[in-house]
Amino acid sequence: VIMNKKKAAIEYLSSIMLICLTGILLIYCIRFKEIKLCQMKIRDCMDISALAAAVIDTDELYSTGMIRVNSVANTRTLFEKTLKQNLNLDENMIPVEKSVYDKINIHKFIVYRIVNDEYIMKYEIDANQYCYSTRIPYDKTQRTPDGKLIEGETIYVDAGTYVEGLFSGKKYEHITCCVDIVSSDV
Repeated sequence: VIMNKKKAAIEYLSSIMLICLTGILLIYCIRFKEIKLCQMKIRDCMDISALAAAVIDTDELYSTGMIRVNSVANTRTLFEKTLKQNLNLDENMIPVEKSVYDKINIHKFIVYRIVNDEYIMKYEIDANQYCYSTRIPYDKTQRTPDGKLIEGETIYVDAGTYVEGLFSGKKYEHITCCVDIVSSDV
């Protein structure tokens, strides 16, 4: 009878521990999914904002058939404006409503342009809207920092934000997007 009581107590304790571990695992999975959904939402909004920033020069399109961003210097301004509207951010890129992420920081904003299949013009635009340009020989294997092949007019954005984790507190997450405005095959 004493062995049966000990065995029952051990089984009871084991089942309580299993239920607790299952609950903790469930909470972790739900939180992990919430963070991943948040990252996907930010990435989707970044893609949409990058496309919205790609205002095309229609005069050049009609005269030469080439699709080019009209004003490279203004693309970051348009991108940030659209991103603020899409994610409901204030002027400092902080969410207006409570969210699992903090302020969005844009680390890199680059516009790539292939010119006559000879070289790539790389325009890096900083937070002060200053545009640094670099000329790179084009060898059809050039890639953006996230590994996407540059096939035409392309906008690359690297942003980051602190995301609230379940057990680890806040963790900094980089979110990149790369949008081809048009490929060279068109």
